[in-house]
Amino acid sequence: MITAFAYKEKPFLSAPKISFGGVTAFEWQFVILGGMVFFLPIIMFFSEPLLASKNPISWYFWMTAIISMPHVNAGYVRLQRKISEGKLSAFYGLPLYLIFVVLLGVAALFGRYLEFMTAVNVWQSFHYVRQVYGVSRIYGRENRETKLTRRLTYFAYHLAMPLFVLGRWNLFFIVWKGQHTDDIIPLHMPDVLMTCCFVLAFVGIVLGLAAELFKVRQNQVYNPVGLINLLVYYAIHCFGFLSVSFYFRGFYAVTIYHAVQYLGLVWLQEKRQRKNPAAYLCLWDRTPVVVAFLAFWLLIVLIGSTITESVIPSLNIYWLQWSAVLLGAQSAHHYAIDTFLWRAKVGR
Repeated sequence: MITAFAYKEKPFLSAPKISFGGVTAFEWQFVILGGMVFFLPIIMFFSEPLLASKNPISWYFWMTAIISMPHVNAGYVRLQRKISEGKLSAFYGLPLYLIFVVLLGVAALFGRYLEFMTAVNVWQSFHYVRQVYGVSRIYGRENRETKLTRRLTYFAYHLAMPLFVLGRWNLFFIVWKGQHTDDIIPLHMPDVLMTCCFVLAFVGIVLGLAAELFKVRQNQVYNPVGLINLLVYYAIHCFGFLSVSFYFRGFYAVTIYHAVQYLGLVWLQEKRQRKNPAAYLCLWDRTPVVVAFLAFWLLIVLIGSTITESVIPSLNIYWLQWSAVLLGAQSAHHYAIDTFLWRAKVGR
Protein backbone atom coordinates (compact mmCIF):
# COMPACT_ATOMS: atom_id res chain seq x y z
CA MET A 1 0.00 0.00 0.00
CA ILE A 2 1.57 3.28 -1.11
CA THR A 3 0.82 5.99 1.40
CA ALA A 4 1.55 9.70 1.55
CA PHE A 5 2.23 10.49 5.16
CA ALA A 6 4.75 12.26 7.29
CA TYR A 7 6.73 10.04 9.61
CA LYS A 8 9.60 10.47 11.96
CA GLU A 9 12.38 8.00 11.43
CA LYS A 10 13.68 6.17 14.46
CA PRO A 11 17.36 6.37 15.34
CA PHE A 12 19.25 4.04 12.99
CA LEU A 13 20.52 1.72 15.73
CA SER A 14 17.34 1.66 17.83
CA ALA A 15 15.84 -1.77 18.40
CA PRO A 16 12.56 -2.19 16.49
CA LYS A 17 9.35 -3.21 18.17
CA ILE A 18 8.26 -6.48 16.59
CA SER A 19 4.65 -7.55 16.22
CA PHE A 20 3.11 -10.54 14.45
CA GLY A 21 -0.34 -9.04 14.81
CA GLY A 22 -2.58 -8.96 11.75
CA VAL A 23 -1.34 -12.31 10.45
CA THR A 24 -3.06 -15.37 11.88
CA ALA A 25 -1.41 -18.66 12.78
CA PHE A 26 -3.22 -20.23 9.81
CA GLU A 27 -1.71 -17.66 7.42
CA TRP A 28 1.78 -18.17 8.82
CA GLN A 29 1.61 -21.95 8.49
CA PHE A 30 -0.30 -22.43 5.24
CA VAL A 31 0.27 -19.23 3.23
CA ILE A 32 3.57 -17.61 4.24
CA LEU A 33 5.36 -20.91 4.92
CA GLY A 34 3.26 -23.03 2.54
CA GLY A 35 2.96 -25.89 5.04
CA MET A 36 6.74 -26.41 5.18
CA VAL A 37 6.71 -26.91 8.93
CA PHE A 38 4.73 -30.11 8.34
CA PHE A 39 6.13 -31.59 5.13
CA LEU A 40 9.75 -30.45 4.92
CA PRO A 41 11.04 -32.62 7.81
CA ILE A 42 9.43 -35.67 6.16
CA ILE A 43 10.93 -34.88 2.75
CA MET A 44 14.38 -34.35 4.22
CA PHE A 45 14.10 -37.69 6.05
CA PHE A 46 13.61 -39.47 2.73
CA SER A 47 16.58 -40.22 0.49
CA GLU A 48 16.96 -39.10 -3.12
CA PRO A 49 16.74 -42.69 -4.48
CA LEU A 50 13.58 -43.31 -2.45
CA LEU A 51 11.77 -40.27 -3.88
CA ALA A 52 12.98 -41.16 -7.38
CA SER A 53 11.58 -44.68 -7.07
CA LYS A 54 8.11 -45.79 -8.14
CA ASN A 55 8.29 -48.98 -6.11
CA PRO A 56 6.56 -49.69 -3.78
CA ILE A 57 5.03 -46.18 -3.80
CA SER A 58 4.72 -43.88 -6.78
CA TRP A 59 5.56 -40.69 -4.91
CA TYR A 60 4.98 -38.38 -7.87
CA PHE A 61 1.52 -39.83 -8.58
CA TRP A 62 0.31 -39.36 -5.02
CA MET A 63 1.80 -35.88 -4.69
CA THR A 64 0.01 -34.87 -7.89
CA ALA A 65 -3.30 -36.45 -6.85
CA ILE A 66 -3.35 -35.20 -3.26
CA ILE A 67 -1.53 -31.87 -3.46
CA SER A 68 -0.66 -30.54 -6.90
CA MET A 69 -3.87 -31.20 -8.85
CA PRO A 70 -6.15 -29.93 -6.02
CA HIS A 71 -4.41 -26.56 -6.07
CA VAL A 72 -5.17 -26.24 -9.79
CA ASN A 73 -8.83 -27.07 -9.19
CA ALA A 74 -9.01 -24.67 -6.23
CA GLY A 75 -8.41 -21.83 -8.66
CA TYR A 76 -11.78 -22.55 -10.25
CA VAL A 77 -13.53 -21.78 -6.96
CA ARG A 78 -12.12 -18.26 -7.09
CA LEU A 79 -12.72 -18.01 -10.85
CA GLN A 80 -16.42 -18.85 -10.39
CA ARG A 81 -16.84 -16.06 -7.82
CA LYS A 82 -15.00 -13.46 -9.86
CA ILE A 83 -17.08 -14.24 -12.96
CA SER A 84 -20.32 -14.16 -10.94
CA GLU A 85 -19.31 -10.79 -9.46
CA GLY A 86 -18.63 -9.41 -12.93
CA LYS A 87 -14.96 -8.81 -12.08
CA LEU A 88 -13.84 -11.18 -14.87
CA SER A 89 -15.42 -12.04 -18.19
CA ALA A 90 -16.96 -15.50 -18.61
CA PHE A 91 -14.47 -15.92 -21.46
CA TYR A 92 -11.80 -16.82 -18.89
CA GLY A 93 -13.75 -19.92 -17.90
CA LEU A 94 -14.71 -22.72 -20.29
CA PRO A 95 -14.08 -20.77 -23.56
CA LEU A 96 -10.43 -20.08 -22.69
CA TYR A 97 -9.92 -23.68 -21.57
CA LEU A 98 -11.32 -24.96 -24.88
CA ILE A 99 -8.94 -22.67 -26.76
CA PHE A 100 -6.02 -24.36 -25.00
CA VAL A 101 -7.53 -27.77 -25.77
CA VAL A 102 -7.66 -26.88 -29.46
CA LEU A 103 -4.13 -25.45 -29.48
CA LEU A 104 -2.66 -28.43 -27.67
CA GLY A 105 -4.72 -30.87 -29.76
CA VAL A 106 -3.44 -29.34 -33.00
CA ALA A 107 0.12 -29.43 -31.64
CA ALA A 108 -0.30 -33.12 -30.82
CA LEU A 109 -1.68 -33.91 -34.26
CA PHE A 110 1.33 -32.27 -35.90
CA GLY A 111 3.82 -33.94 -33.57
CA ARG A 112 4.55 -30.79 -31.55
CA TYR A 113 2.99 -31.78 -28.24
CA LEU A 114 6.39 -31.95 -26.53
CA GLU A 115 7.37 -28.44 -27.64
CA PHE A 116 4.01 -27.01 -26.56
CA MET A 117 4.20 -28.59 -23.11
CA THR A 118 7.79 -27.40 -22.71
CA ALA A 119 6.52 -23.84 -23.21
CA VAL A 120 3.72 -24.50 -20.70
CA ASN A 121 6.22 -25.77 -18.15
CA VAL A 122 8.44 -22.72 -18.59
CA TRP A 123 5.29 -20.71 -17.86
CA GLN A 124 4.81 -22.90 -14.78
CA SER A 125 8.23 -21.90 -13.42
CA PHE A 126 7.36 -18.22 -13.77
CA HIS A 127 3.95 -18.92 -12.23
CA TYR A 128 5.64 -20.43 -9.16
CA VAL A 129 7.90 -17.47 -8.44
CA ARG A 130 5.34 -14.83 -9.33
CA GLN A 131 2.89 -16.29 -6.82
CA VAL A 132 5.23 -15.59 -3.90
CA TYR A 133 5.55 -11.98 -5.01
CA GLY A 134 1.75 -11.83 -5.03
CA VAL A 135 1.71 -13.04 -1.44
CA SER A 136 4.17 -10.29 -0.51
CA ARG A 137 1.77 -7.70 -1.92
CA ILE A 138 -1.19 -9.12 -0.03
CA TYR A 139 0.71 -8.83 3.24
CA GLY A 140 2.41 -5.54 2.38
CA ARG A 141 -0.36 -3.83 4.32
CA GLU A 142 1.12 -5.10 7.58
CA ASN A 143 3.68 -2.28 7.47
CA ARG A 144 3.51 1.27 6.17
CA GLU A 145 5.12 1.46 2.75
CA THR A 146 6.50 4.31 0.75
CA LYS A 147 6.86 4.40 -3.01
CA LEU A 148 10.55 3.60 -2.55
CA THR A 149 10.09 0.52 -0.35
CA ARG A 150 7.40 -0.85 -2.61
CA ARG A 151 9.63 -0.41 -5.66
CA LEU A 152 12.59 -2.03 -3.90
CA THR A 153 10.39 -4.98 -2.92
CA TYR A 154 9.26 -5.35 -6.53
CA PHE A 155 12.86 -5.60 -7.73
CA ALA A 156 13.77 -7.93 -4.85
CA TYR A 157 11.45 -10.58 -6.27
CA HIS A 158 11.68 -9.88 -9.99
CA LEU A 159 15.45 -9.61 -10.32
CA ALA A 160 15.70 -13.20 -9.05
CA MET A 161 13.10 -14.56 -11.46
CA PRO A 162 15.53 -15.08 -14.40
CA LEU A 163 17.79 -17.14 -12.12
CA PHE A 164 15.00 -19.33 -10.85
CA VAL A 165 13.18 -19.81 -14.17
CA LEU A 166 16.27 -20.37 -16.35
CA GLY A 167 18.11 -22.15 -13.54
CA ARG A 168 15.33 -24.69 -13.22
CA TRP A 169 15.67 -25.61 -16.88
CA ASN A 170 19.42 -25.79 -16.61
CA LEU A 171 18.95 -28.09 -13.61
CA PHE A 172 16.74 -30.39 -15.70
CA PHE A 173 19.41 -30.49 -18.39
CA ILE A 174 22.13 -31.43 -15.90
CA VAL A 175 20.15 -34.05 -13.98
CA TRP A 176 18.58 -35.65 -17.06
CA LYS A 177 21.87 -35.42 -19.01
CA GLY A 178 20.15 -33.58 -21.83
CA GLN A 179 17.49 -36.27 -22.40
CA HIS A 180 13.87 -35.16 -22.68
CA THR A 181 10.87 -36.77 -21.01
CA ASP A 182 7.39 -37.30 -22.44
CA ASP A 183 6.46 -33.74 -21.40
CA ILE A 184 9.58 -31.56 -21.25
CA ILE A 185 12.63 -30.74 -23.33
CA PRO A 186 15.45 -29.64 -20.98
CA LEU A 187 17.41 -26.59 -22.05
CA HIS A 188 21.09 -25.91 -21.45
CA MET A 189 21.90 -22.40 -20.24
CA PRO A 190 25.34 -20.90 -21.01
CA ASP A 191 27.53 -20.30 -17.96
CA VAL A 192 27.80 -16.60 -18.76
CA LEU A 193 24.02 -16.25 -18.77
CA MET A 194 23.66 -18.09 -15.45
CA THR A 195 26.39 -15.93 -13.90
CA CYS A 196 24.48 -12.80 -14.92
CA CYS A 197 21.32 -14.27 -13.42
CA PHE A 198 23.11 -14.95 -10.12
CA VAL A 199 24.36 -11.35 -10.03
CA LEU A 200 20.84 -10.03 -10.65
CA ALA A 201 19.45 -12.24 -7.88
CA PHE A 202 22.13 -11.05 -5.46
CA VAL A 203 21.25 -7.44 -6.24
CA GLY A 204 17.60 -8.36 -5.75
CA ILE A 205 17.98 -9.78 -2.26
CA VAL A 206 20.15 -6.80 -1.21
CA LEU A 207 17.41 -4.44 -2.39
CA GLY A 208 14.78 -6.52 -0.59
CA LEU A 209 16.68 -6.43 2.67
CA ALA A 210 17.18 -2.68 2.25
CA ALA A 211 13.42 -2.28 1.78
CA GLU A 212 12.77 -4.16 5.01
CA LEU A 213 15.35 -2.06 6.84
CA PHE A 214 13.60 1.10 5.68
CA LYS A 215 10.30 -0.32 6.90
CA VAL A 216 11.85 -0.98 10.31
CA ARG A 217 12.88 2.66 10.54
CA GLN A 218 9.57 3.99 9.19
CA ASN A 219 7.24 1.96 11.42
CA GLN A 220 6.83 2.29 15.14
CA VAL A 221 5.90 -1.39 15.22
CA TYR A 222 7.39 -3.66 12.56
CA ASN A 223 5.76 -6.87 11.32
CA PRO A 224 8.42 -9.22 9.84
CA VAL A 225 5.98 -11.00 7.52
CA GLY A 226 7.51 -9.33 4.44
CA LEU A 227 11.05 -10.21 5.48
CA ILE A 228 10.18 -13.85 6.18
CA ASN A 229 8.26 -14.17 2.91
CA LEU A 230 11.28 -12.77 1.03
CA LEU A 231 13.74 -15.14 2.71
CA VAL A 232 11.45 -18.11 2.10
CA TYR A 233 11.13 -17.07 -1.56
CA TYR A 234 14.89 -17.21 -2.09
CA ALA A 235 15.47 -20.29 0.07
CA ILE A 236 12.76 -22.56 -1.33
CA HIS A 237 13.47 -21.73 -4.98
CA CYS A 238 17.24 -22.08 -4.60
CA PHE A 239 16.58 -25.46 -3.01
CA GLY A 240 13.92 -26.57 -5.48
CA PHE A 241 15.12 -25.00 -8.74
CA LEU A 242 18.92 -24.91 -8.47
CA SER A 243 20.13 -27.81 -6.31
CA VAL A 244 21.55 -30.81 -8.18
CA SER A 245 22.40 -32.76 -5.01
CA PHE A 246 18.87 -32.40 -3.65
CA TYR A 247 17.07 -32.57 -6.97
CA PHE A 248 14.18 -34.84 -5.92
CA ARG A 249 13.77 -33.47 -2.41
CA GLY A 250 13.94 -29.94 -3.79
CA PHE A 251 11.40 -30.74 -6.50
CA TYR A 252 8.90 -32.15 -4.03
CA ALA A 253 9.52 -29.36 -1.52
CA VAL A 254 8.94 -26.46 -3.92
CA THR A 255 5.97 -28.17 -5.58
CA ILE A 256 4.22 -28.88 -2.29
CA TYR A 257 5.04 -25.42 -0.94
CA HIS A 258 3.54 -23.77 -4.01
CA ALA A 259 0.38 -25.91 -3.98
CA VAL A 260 -0.29 -25.61 -0.24
CA GLN A 261 0.29 -21.86 -0.36
CA TYR A 262 -2.19 -21.54 -3.22
CA LEU A 263 -4.80 -23.74 -1.54
CA GLY A 264 -4.48 -21.80 1.70
CA LEU A 265 -4.70 -18.44 -0.03
CA VAL A 266 -7.75 -19.38 -2.12
CA TRP A 267 -9.57 -20.85 0.87
CA LEU A 268 -8.79 -17.84 3.04
CA GLN A 269 -9.87 -15.27 0.45
CA GLU A 270 -13.07 -17.13 -0.38
CA LYS A 271 -13.88 -17.51 3.31
CA ARG A 272 -13.58 -13.76 3.77
CA GLN A 273 -15.24 -12.58 0.57
CA ARG A 274 -18.10 -14.99 -0.21
CA LYS A 275 -21.53 -14.07 1.12
CA ASN A 276 -22.31 -17.74 1.74
CA PRO A 277 -19.02 -19.64 1.77
CA ALA A 278 -20.28 -22.80 3.50
CA ALA A 279 -21.29 -24.61 0.31
CA TYR A 280 -17.85 -24.10 -1.27
CA LEU A 281 -15.47 -24.09 1.67
CA CYS A 282 -16.85 -26.69 4.09
CA LEU A 283 -17.56 -24.04 6.73
CA TRP A 284 -19.98 -24.70 9.53
CA ASP A 285 -20.62 -22.92 12.79
CA ARG A 286 -17.75 -23.32 15.24
CA THR A 287 -15.75 -25.49 12.88
CA PRO A 288 -12.02 -25.17 13.73
CA VAL A 289 -10.30 -23.32 10.92
CA VAL A 290 -7.82 -26.11 10.13
CA VAL A 291 -10.57 -28.74 10.06
CA ALA A 292 -12.64 -26.65 7.63
CA PHE A 293 -9.60 -26.05 5.41
CA LEU A 294 -8.68 -29.74 5.31
CA ALA A 295 -12.31 -30.65 4.56
CA PHE A 296 -12.28 -28.19 1.64
CA TRP A 297 -9.01 -29.72 0.45
CA LEU A 298 -10.41 -33.26 0.71
CA LEU A 299 -13.53 -32.27 -1.21
CA ILE A 300 -11.42 -30.95 -4.07
CA VAL A 301 -9.28 -34.10 -4.03
CA LEU A 302 -12.37 -36.33 -4.30
CA ILE A 303 -13.97 -34.32 -7.10
CA GLY A 304 -10.71 -33.80 -8.96
CA SER A 305 -9.58 -37.41 -8.72
CA THR A 306 -12.92 -38.60 -10.08
CA ILE A 307 -12.50 -36.42 -13.14
CA THR A 308 -8.76 -36.87 -13.75
CA GLU A 309 -8.53 -40.57 -12.93
CA SER A 310 -11.86 -41.83 -14.24
CA VAL A 311 -13.63 -39.49 -16.65
CA ILE A 312 -10.72 -38.05 -18.67
CA PRO A 313 -8.76 -41.33 -19.18
CA SER A 314 -11.93 -42.99 -20.48
CA LEU A 315 -11.83 -40.63 -23.47
CA ASN A 316 -8.62 -42.28 -24.66
CA ILE A 317 -10.72 -44.95 -26.38
CA TYR A 318 -11.47 -42.27 -28.99
CA TRP A 319 -7.93 -40.86 -29.23
CA LEU A 320 -4.92 -42.08 -27.27
CA GLN A 321 -3.72 -38.56 -26.55
CA TRP A 322 -7.00 -37.15 -25.26
CA SER A 323 -6.12 -37.35 -21.57
CA ALA A 324 -2.68 -35.80 -22.16
CA VAL A 325 -4.23 -32.97 -24.17
CA LEU A 326 -7.07 -32.27 -21.70
CA LEU A 327 -4.82 -32.30 -18.63
CA GLY A 328 -2.10 -30.27 -20.36
CA ALA A 329 -4.71 -27.71 -21.41
CA GLN A 330 -5.90 -27.52 -17.80
CA SER A 331 -2.39 -26.64 -16.65
CA ALA A 332 -2.06 -23.92 -19.28
CA HIS A 333 -5.53 -22.63 -18.40
CA HIS A 334 -4.59 -22.46 -14.72
CA TYR A 335 -1.50 -20.36 -15.42
CA ALA A 336 -3.46 -18.11 -17.77
CA ILE A 337 -6.37 -17.35 -15.45
CA ASP A 338 -4.02 -16.77 -12.53
CA THR A 339 -2.50 -13.93 -14.54
CA PHE A 340 -5.84 -12.13 -14.13
CA LEU A 341 -7.42 -13.65 -11.01
CA TRP A 342 -5.11 -11.93 -8.53
CA ARG A 343 -4.75 -8.48 -10.07
CA ALA A 344 -5.55 -5.54 -7.83
CA LYS A 345 -8.40 -4.32 -10.05
CA VAL A 346 -10.11 -7.70 -9.73
CA GLY A 347 -10.18 -7.26 -5.95
CA ARG A 348 -10.05 -9.83 -3.24
